[in-house]
Amino acid sequence: VPDCIDKLAQAGIKIWVLTGDKMETAINIGLLRQEMKQLIIQLESPKIKALEKAEDKSAIEKASRENIRHQISEGAQQLAASRGTYEEAFALIIDGKSLAYALEDNTKDMFLDLAIRCASVICCRSSPKQKALVCYKFHSISSF
Repeated sequence: VPDCIDKLAQAGIKIWVLTGDKMETAINIGLLRQEMKQLIIQLESPKIKALEKAEDKSAIEKASRENIRHQISEGAQQLAASRGTYEEAFALIIDGKSLAYALEDNTKDMFLDLAIRCASVICCRSSPKQKALVCYKFHSISSF
């Protein structure tokens, strides 16, 4: 698999993987080339964990939205800073919980802009509905 992925990348083909697998599994089975920089978007933060313990659902959702927007923005900044090197060497990895927030109306354009600039996109722990939504959103902005 890694050799095949590498040949596709060398040919300029961008790779999108939408899977229900765990993030570690998707990465470990060779979906990424070794030299790729990983932009990982996930809802793992001390602030959100503290809110989960307090069971404050509205605060959790607000903090989650802000967290995902911030991570997407940081990823875009990393790509912008690397223009002199090689933008194609980035892989965007996002889990299903984070993807739900990334595809919301106020965030989806920012997320898709980041995703299409990466050589590889892996959406892990995605539901069938999320997979369909990613395909629909991507096709709505692309010329394919």
